Amino acid sequence: DLKVFVDKKTMNTYMDDKYEEIKGTVNLKGFRPGKVPREILKRQFGKAVFNEVLDKVIKDTSTKALEENKIKPAGQPKLDLKTYGEDKDLEYIISVTELPKVEIKSIESIKFDQYSVKIDNSESEKRIKEIIEFNSSIAEKSLTQNGHSLAMSSAASQINTKASSNELISGLTFVKNLKSLKASFSKQDNINKYIDLMEGIQNKIANTPMYSYIASSLDKNQLNIGVPIYNSDIKFTPQTLVPVQEKSFGWITGSQVCFCAEAFPTVGSKHPDAPKLSVLAAVLRNGYLHSAIREKGGAYGAGAAHDAIAQTFQFYSYRDPKCKETFSEFSNSRLWALDNISENQLEEGILGVISSIDKPMSPAGEAANDFISLIKNKSQEERLEFRTRVKETKVRDLKEMVSKYLSKDSKKAVLAGESFNETLIDQGFEIKII
Repeated sequence: DLKVFVDKKTMNTYMDDKYEEIKGTVNLKGFRPGKVPREILKRQFGKAVFNEVLDKVIKDTSTKALEENKIKPAGQPKLDLKTYGEDKDLEYIISVTELPKVEIKSIESIKFDQYSVKIDNSESEKRIKEIIEFNSSIAEKSLTQNGHSLAMSSAASQINTKASSNELISGLTFVKNLKSLKASFSKQDNINKYIDLMEGIQNKIANTPMYSYIASSLDKNQLNIGVPIYNSDIKFTPQTLVPVQEKSFGWITGSQVCFCAEAFPTVGSKHPDAPKLSVLAAVLRNGYLHSAIREKGGAYGAGAAHDAIAQTFQFYSYRDPKCKETFSEFSNSRLWALDNISENQLEEGILGVISSIDKPMSPAGEAANDFISLIKNKSQEERLEFRTRVKETKVRDLKEMVSKYLSKDSKKAVLAGESFNETLIDQGFEIKII
């Protein structure tokens, strides 16, 4: 464990810098740009500013503490905040599992014994059935634990092939197919067909990876890992994606509540509208949906999100006792956004998106994040540009996003219990039993 202490003076300096930063971007009625008094900013945004500063200080100081102590974490460090708050010292404990120091020796003198292992077919079949049963059980648990995400995926699958392909391999269709596969294993012939199918897939998998990455504090020429670093020359033809789902499904399960979702087509992360849509999602969630659907409607949660990968803007509710009324509130939130978004709500939304972008990660986590961005062809400059555009978003931009993207025809999906069956039929959903 490492104890980290940041004195009150240093924390206040970070706070001063942050207030100066937002001072130039905040527009409040009655004040000229850049002239809003510190007391007003603190009253309006003090909590959000402090949380963002706290995240930044912890990220900076924890990374420095690990580097100074020459500790290489094996995973995400755990933080235990002891003292913190505005105009206070910051003290916290870092708990981390350190990577073991491995001395690499020559393998020339090592002798290896070669073994021949026989695998009994019945044992293979037994293990395959166990794996399918385990995964099916996990998938069915996700219906209540992650029902809103599954409903969102089903709604998005009606918009484009990328989203429909994702739904097939990880959504409600996947859960239903996995359950059917488990049931089919009662017949030996089906197990044999499945094994043949898996063997056929195995023969199509390339042995050489297209991409690999190593997270290290050393330069590439200092690495001594015993694995060659190379550029892959494997070429693949573009994968055929699953056709768009043409119907809106009401998925029936054993739950007593609803998970409602509605989706609209939008744009990818490199489009200039993507940052504005991310801010709009945060503003709708905090400014309208939370109050209307959770506090007044009784749902466990509700919100909106922009999925730049699937290129969809989605509304959702979580463990919701209502269905028809919730879709009405989704619609009402869009009308609300056209005339009622305040500068305060805008700034809160911007700070929320920025905080999610700047959230602290371990060095290994940052390396993994950079690697994924590389695969997606998102450069560091593009990510910084996205952050800048988030900060530059105005209320008029959010109104434009609503008119431009959220006034079109939408696609819907619901995951619900049997008691909602008639309601779903009345709402035009085709019923599917999971």
